[in-house]
Amino acid sequence: MAQQLTRAGQRVAFLGLLDTHASRYPRMHARAPLRFQIFRRFGTGLSQSPDRPAGDMSLHLIRIWCARIYIRLWQLSGRALTRRAGVFHFLDVALKAQRRYRSPPYPGKITLFRHMQQPSTALYDSDPLLGWGGVAQRGLDVVDVPGAHSKEGQDSLEMCHRVRERIRAAQGAMGLT
Repeated sequence: MAQQLTRAGQRVAFLGLLDTHASRYPRMHARAPLRFQIFRRFGTGLSQSPDRPAGDMSLHLIRIWCARIYIRLWQLSGRALTRRAGVFHFLDVALKAQRRYRSPPYPGKITLFRHMQQPSTALYDSDPLLGWGGVAQRGLDVVDVPGAHSKEGQDSLEMCHRVRERIRAAQGAMGLT
């Protein structure tokens, strides 16, 4: 949206990303155990814990493929997907699209609200900018917030406070207070 507004000549005072990973992030180490590489390729691109048992990953991978086959058969029959199948299908398609997407350079500044707990460096390359380095041409401002992306709860309130502070600052800079 910010890209489109900028191209249309509009001023974007604030662009914030909420613990959002750029495409192809996190990057898995080539030396990561094979089960994680297989799961990432044929299951989901979501980051995994290095402590996750192989049996649990195998069962999850089987469930993912059963759901994909079920959804495809339902689509071929012309019937509407159940709510649960629709949500799964949406997430599956979105994750595949995210892997293919390449973020074009953004002419402004980006604020990245980053959870302090990130994917394990035992499996993934460490990138404190979550893959966004080089995208923001006027710089990337990183704001650390407590917690982990997959375990939002009380930490979400802290993120909301930090986002509100940055939005108000941007409004003040534009004289909109």
